[in-house]
Amino acid sequence: MNLNEVIIEESGIEKNQSKEIILSLINNQIKKQKFQYRSEWERDHTVSTEKRDQKLKALYEKKAQVEKFFEDLLTSNNSVDITLSIHTNVDESKFHGVLEYSN
Repeated sequence: MNLNEVIIEESGIEKNQSKEIILSLINNQIKKQKFQYRSEWERDHTVSTEKRDQKLKALYEKKAQVEKFFEDLLTSNNSVDITLSIHTNVDESKFHGVLEYSN
């Protein structure tokens, strides 16, 4: 089975809970970027920070957008519906050599 998309829908979630769910996803991506850079830097101290900085900038901008969105919602009595869509792509070329191995 080659799954390409997963959609998760939640309705009627409280604003604070919705905000925390979304921000935790973004924060996890920020931590992942920092960890990956540290790992690369340990192997090669000359590795550029440009790629990491661009990704972190985009993530921090998204985080600010989410915080602003929920700040604006504070004045309303509405609950929030979340639809989370996850798209996956498998690069089968990475596994090509392993699949050809035999005894």
